[in-house]
Amino acid sequence: MTDTTEVESIVTSTGTTGVQQPSCTAADPDEYGNVVNWCDDGSNWWIDSDTGKRFDMDASGNITTTEAIDVKVTSLDTGKRFDTDASGNTTSTEIIDDKVTSLDTGSVVDLSESVLPSSDWGRNPSVFSLSSDFGDCAEQSGFSVDKLSSQARANLELITGMNIADVTAQDVSAVTQLDFADENFWEDEFVRPASLVSYDGLEYLTCLQWLGLGYQQPPLSRDFRFLKSLTELRYLDLSGTAFAHIEFLLPLKKLETVILPYSFMAVSDLAKITSIRRISAPAAPSCNVESILNMPNLETVHLGGKNSSGAGSYQQWKELNELNRDFNVSLVKVPNSPTGRYLQLLVKGGAAAFNPEPFTPESANSYQDPQYVMDIVQSIYGVVEDDYDVIVFVGNVEASTASYLGQATQISNNIEGLGVPKWSIAECYGSEGRLRGVISLPSIGSLWTVEEGSGSTLSHEMLHLWGGADLLPFIEDFEGEFTGGHWGVSSANGLLGGFDGNELETIDDGVYRTNHFFDNGGGPDDFLSALELYMMGVLPVSEVPDTIVFSGVSKLNDDNTCEDYGYEWWDGTCFRATKQTSVSIEDITDVVGERPYEGELDISLLVVAVSEEPLTDSEWARLDQHISRFVDAKPRDDLCSEIFDTCNNMWAASEGRIRLK
Repeated sequence: MTDTTEVESIVTSTGTTGVQQPSCTAADPDEYGNVVNWCDDGSNWWIDSDTGKRFDMDASGNITTTEAIDVKVTSLDTGKRFDTDASGNTTSTEIIDDKVTSLDTGSVVDLSESVLPSSDWGRNPSVFSLSSDFGDCAEQSGFSVDKLSSQARANLELITGMNIADVTAQDVSAVTQLDFADENFWEDEFVRPASLVSYDGLEYLTCLQWLGLGYQQPPLSRDFRFLKSLTELRYLDLSGTAFAHIEFLLPLKKLETVILPYSFMAVSDLAKITSIRRISAPAAPSCNVESILNMPNLETVHLGGKNSSGAGSYQQWKELNELNRDFNVSLVKVPNSPTGRYLQLLVKGGAAAFNPEPFTPESANSYQDPQYVMDIVQSIYGVVEDDYDVIVFVGNVEASTASYLGQATQISNNIEGLGVPKWSIAECYGSEGRLRGVISLPSIGSLWTVEEGSGSTLSHEMLHLWGGADLLPFIEDFEGEFTGGHWGVSSANGLLGGFDGNELETIDDGVYRTNHFFDNGGGPDDFLSALELYMMGVLPVSEVPDTIVFSGVSKLNDDNTCEDYGYEWWDGTCFRATKQTSVSIEDITDVVGERPYEGELDISLLVVAVSEEPLTDSEWARLDQHISRFVDAKPRDDLCSEIFDTCNNMWAASEGRIRLK
């Protein structure tokens, strides 16, 4: 077959420096927290955990270079150079030296891969000691036993070691240091077992100066409003929690040390708290920490660590120059296509290699590797403008053996009230801020199959880029585990899961039956729920109904059927739960704020076909046919098969409120 598809321009990456680099493997951290990278040419290198400097040793054992590794890109441009020949083909990429300047951070930035020992920061008397300047913290508490919820009573009994009826305001104000840790709860008088049932009651501890919330898996809640009351805090360990919003810390004007969860998104927002001296934010997604480094009292910030999924970390961004990647990106015009231009990404092993199982040895140099995706997207912006909200990778194969139909990675969020914070690392990927996220569909089968027609995979993954299902303060799946990104066992009832609240009935003590549903997604005939429409900005806050959320969830049987109660296997979904809570939209906005109403929403997509060999005309036509169905601003009957009468694209699923283009 002769291809008539027009290839406009090409970017080939063989390492961003244009020089063949040795392949290196990171060893486990040594006793000092240093991670040595052993290379196939006999050399090795490491980052000193104390100084933040890089040391290179050649095969003979000589240390050949010692250099500060901290640099910053002074432009939102990617810093890459593209050379175009007389035919208009872009053939190489390299770093433009005058776009990069040195940022001398000394030993302030710690890029060691080992997590900084927060206990040393908190228990070492030379680092932390209680202040005798309490002010009027006791008067700020407003403690009254009569006002306490049952969970607050249980928590305060755990903290004080007293019967709640005997606890006074003086007892509560006497608590100045508190650590929840099962493994060493006997070591210090201020340590308690990690047995909190919620965060209720902690807001009364207004004289608290030192707080470690312990390792909470599953997390207790996304609601951290209690922290606003703890204005005497100087040390705060949130590493084992689901904490996400810096605004809850803004009233803490005395805070000196903060330990954040792994891969915390909005680390730069800490610059608003000028009292801070020490920050631990391992694997924080970022490529610009200048605002942090300009904090007047900062002594050290720990940013070391790499993400194995999701957005790339600061360390992964800094190491891009050391990579030796092999891929090819080209811009293509498909003849007679209503959707216009596509990109093709050519990688060794094609779609299967790009979409392996997560957390496996094959994950390197794939969509599961945030650093690899960062490198590819930077190259993409060498051949297209920054005109797209979402980049969608589609495997150029009919079917995939991957255990997932699609994956989404949020890169930025500029909207209040979504549950996730406002944050962005778009510049790390080469975008000036527009790019919201990337999606990978392992095969054409994620868009359409002959047997089942279209699923809702693309629309489902799109919702993840607007916060997923992180609006609700607490969600459990069928296993009773705290979950995020999907609606779990709740009446949210949309493309991200959940049941129809009108179908809910109690059939036994603690046993419930609903319509058939999944806790992590909907079907091709489902519509966006009211909560999802609100999340996307196309439904006013006043039109969002209450959501029923179950907790203490467990399964009746492996398939969640109602057969144990005489129903057919297909007739509904049944589960056990110890508690159901009605969550109003006011409950949601009190925690995460209100999502602004936009009325309608246009989302611009860039589709990238992933293959080992260039696509043929027929393969481009196949991909274009399926994408055209999804971006059409009308219902498409050809999305369906014999199984489903209705298969919605995004326009239909949103009842005309959201358009993909």
